[in-house]
Formats: sequence, C-alpha cells, structure tokens
Amino acid sequence: FPSHDTAVGNENVVRAKGYIESLRKRGVSYYEIAFVKEIGYTHIGTLEFLVDDAKSVYFLEMNTRLQVEHTVTEERYGIDLVSLQFDLAEGLPLPFTEDDLHPMRYAIECRISSEDPDMNFLPSIGTLHRLRLPAGPGIRLDMGLVEGNTVSMRFDPMLGKLIAFDKRPYRD
Repeated sequence: FPSHDTAVGNENVVRAKGYIESLRKRGVSYYEIAFVKEIGYTHIGTLEFLVDDAKSVYFLEMNTRLQVEHTVTEERYGIDLVSLQFDLAEGLPLPFTEDDLHPMRYAIECRISSEDPDMNFLPSIGTLHRLRLPAGPGIRLDMGLVEGNTVSMRFDPMLGKLIAFDKRPYRD
C-alpha cells in the first residue's frame, strides 16, 4: 500500500481493492465485533489493521473516538456519528444493528490545510484574504473559517474538510 506521500496509480488501486476483498472474506468485521465485546466497549471507535503482501491481517490499534475521516462513513451510510456518540454517552442504545448498515453511495474526503509545500509542508499562517469553496449537490464542507480570519501557529494546520459524495446508489 502506498504511503500518504506517494502517488496512487491504477495498480495500487487494484491492490487496495484486493486487500479490502481479502478483509471481507476473512471476516474482519467478525473479529472487530468479538474484540469490542471482549473488552466491553460500547461506544464509537475505530479499529485499524495492517495487511501484508501475503494478505495476513494484523491488529494495529483501537481509537476510542471519532476519526477525522468519520464524515466519509456518515455520507456513505447516511448516519450521524456525532449524534450517535452523544446518544451512546447518555446510555441510549444504537437504533440499528450492523446488519442494518449498507453503503448508500460513494464518498471521498479532502483535507483543506494551511501548509506550504515549498517549505516542506510547514504550517502557513496569516490572514485569510480570499476563500472560494465549492458548493452544490454532493458537497459537504466541515470548516469554520471565513474570509478575514487569522490562521495561527497555535492550532493544527487542517482548516477544514471537503467531502464529496455521489447521489447515485452504491454498487458493490
């Protein structure tokens, strides 16, 4: 699998799709469910795995919080993970089971960052003089900046997220 700073070509996309199919066939979801049941975890989180060239699957880590990419899951499945997290914290049960979840559409997320590629991606600070963002059907923006805001060194350089999703039904 390419690292985050490597261009992804068709060959790598095909390999990634093969890995995903391998995970499905190995029943990774079964192991995820067994894992969280074993430790008594009842909230939203992410389990991460590594897959080697031999298609062996290894547990990497569990994040007991929403990941920045949670918006992709929300758009693909039509659920609000943030609201569900609050409901779970209040002791309310999930309104669905895993069997009820089916992908509805495709989605992709792009991070909007204030990084300077000419300076080895160091944060770029200053006043946001001009901001032009896409809008329309299939576009979701999660950010809180407007023109005139100041980007500071005191915060993460990620300014927001652009999530694009396809309204056409998902085909497996």
